[in-house]
Amino acid sequence: MILTFVRGETCLHPLDRFPAEERRARLAQSLWVDLLAATPEECALVSATLGVELFSPDELHEIEESSRIFVEGDALNLICWLPSFEADVPVNLPVGLIADRQRLISMRQGEFQAFRTYAEPRRRSGLPRVDTAADMLVDLLDTLVGQLASTLRMVEQDLNALTTEIFADGEAPRGGIRRAGGLRRRTSFRDLKAIVQRLGRRNALVANLRESAVTVATIIPFIVTNERHFAGPETVAQLKLIGKDVASLRDYNGQLSAEISFLLDSTMGLITIDENQSMKFLGVAALVVAFV
Repeated sequence: MILTFVRGETCLHPLDRFPAEERRARLAQSLWVDLLAATPEECALVSATLGVELFSPDELHEIEESSRIFVEGDALNLICWLPSFEADVPVNLPVGLIADRQRLISMRQGEFQAFRTYAEPRRRSGLPRVDTAADMLVDLLDTLVGQLASTLRMVEQDLNALTTEIFADGEAPRGGIRRAGGLRRRTSFRDLKAIVQRLGRRNALVANLRESAVTVATIIPFIVTNERHFAGPETVAQLKLIGKDVASLRDYNGQLSAEISFLLDSTMGLITIDENQSMKFLGVAALVVAFV
């Protein structure tokens, strides 16, 4: 699918909604062209109309930094990785960005929340400050970083709930009355297993977010360094602010990773304690049976 954004509009519009005879003109005047799981024919149309060489599927999956961020002619070629939540287990997928003074071209195989906000006008009142390709790229990067921050916040809230679930056992209820004998309510093995599984999923998500933040962190200083090809002083200042946000997110990510490790170790410790208590109970029961 090809989506296009023209100055003065409020969202991305699918190109196939326009008459066939108007599509090339629409592409030529677009400030942002977004290729979502585009077919070879759609890629060929964009490449021929705009005179730009797009990323191949293999190039999008390059891991070497020199292959992910480079200048070709007057265009910046950038590749970052973003978490996609289309599957049950989030995975990182590549996003290619080609930016010059005329327009921004993005290439992606999956749906991302940050991109979805640009496709739904009811969720955006418009983009009045987006007049150039540089503005468009900065706004997109700012939205991407904001989405990473929101996801990390969601992970933190889930970890807070898990902390309560793991360590709240044995505390007095709200009425102040403890269980008879002051015994701790035993968490079942099934509950502890579910907690370990949740921690494992959150750890995988945090790792994906860390990888995504690293790739975004590498492209921002590259754009600043090559500002003569693309960006002006105001754009550079905005990019530096976004870079600081990314650095904060990476620190935040590290704190969440440490918290996940602590909770996982604590849960495994509780499992060991419960197993030892079960073995003691079985040992006492065996002695009782032996002497009856």
